[in-house]
Amino acid sequence: MSILSLIIKREFIAKVRNKSFIVMTFLSPLLFVGIAIFIGYLTSMKADVKTIAIHDESGVFVNEFKNTEEYNYLNLTLIDFKVLKDSIFNDSYEGLLYIPKTSNSKALENKIQYISNNSPSIGFLEGTEDVIAKKLTQINFEHAKLDTLAIKEAEAHVNIALTKSSGEAGLKGLNEIKIAIGGAFGYLIMMFIIIYGNMVMRSVIEEKTNRIIEIIISSVKPFQLMMGKIIGTSLAGILQFLIWAILGMSAMFIISSVFGVQMGATSAVQTQEALKTAQEAASSDIQMYIKELWNLPIATLLFQFYHLFHWRLFSV
Repeated sequence: MSILSLIIKREFIAKVRNKSFIVMTFLSPLLFVGIAIFIGYLTSMKADVKTIAIHDESGVFVNEFKNTEEYNYLNLTLIDFKVLKDSIFNDSYEGLLYIPKTSNSKALENKIQYISNNSPSIGFLEGTEDVIAKKLTQINFEHAKLDTLAIKEAEAHVNIALTKSSGEAGLKGLNEIKIAIGGAFGYLIMMFIIIYGNMVMRSVIEEKTNRIIEIIISSVKPFQLMMGKIIGTSLAGILQFLIWAILGMSAMFIISSVFGVQMGATSAVQTQEALKTAQEAASSDIQMYIKELWNLPIATLLFQFYHLFHWRLFSV
């Protein structure tokens, strides 16, 4: 057995028998699964319904707002505006949407107010503005004696189909998926360098502190010693990563199937019919995406990832 293989074996066994390595190997999957369960639990919780008071002096827009799982709209136009403002101050309502009465729709565009002690979300503001803008646009069409139905039917909705030169159907967003895969590999490289690079550094410091490095170097070349440490630590890291993947997926599968707990943000509340319809509609696209991803040079990517990881680890 060569000197390099002996160093690799020694480093590998030393890392695998380390108590911290064993604890982190079997504790990390449980931690990851616990985080996934916690995220799934948070996303499955229903948020408190926020009550929005509407004071519509024009009487045109109040019926355009529909209640949702997050917002409940109340028509309080008959209540005095000052009383409603005091109610907002006392936190009786989440907010007050004030729509004054104007002579024309153009003058109304910049006079609508939303009064609240809390800053509303951008989505809520954009949705509210969109509802009012659509109604104002419809009113403008009616005043201009335009046929709104004909205008709506005349609207064009373009959907460009992607096709390869071979005649196969293309997919939208495939380049973004490839970028995401590259970003994930880059994150793994950074994580591995931080974790396992520190292992190599601690090993060298330990031998230097114990004053045995001089004895080792007297019979082993420094390059062989460093190469053995890096390869041995890398093999221990790969073993740890494989154990993490196997235990993590097994634990998530067991918990999901036995206890009926869904992982991550996909556990948001959905009806079974809507979920089934969405799955049927997207099944063909998913199969095409899987086919395209399977056609990627996976072996080359893994080899380049391993090569780049070792190059970065050597540079450290």
